[in-house]
Amino acid sequence: MLKLIDYQTAASLEAKAQLVSPDGSAVDTGMITWIALPYFFKKDRLMVIYLGEDGLTLETRQGLIGPQFAGR
Repeated sequence: MLKLIDYQTAASLEAKAQLVSPDGSAVDTGMITWIALPYFFKKDRLMVIYLGEDGLTLETRQGLIGPQFAGR
């Protein structure tokens, strides 16, 4: 599963990204039960959340967006 979130500004993306725990299990003060392992990426105003373990998909994301900033 892939979710893309486009923020109005890079600053608003950074503010939200700061609320994500390093392992991706919590955002702000809420714990999240994911259906698969979460991986968080960001670039410019875009946050990408990938749930899954497909190595090729992860490599592609990192190649296009850069390294993950949170997740497992």
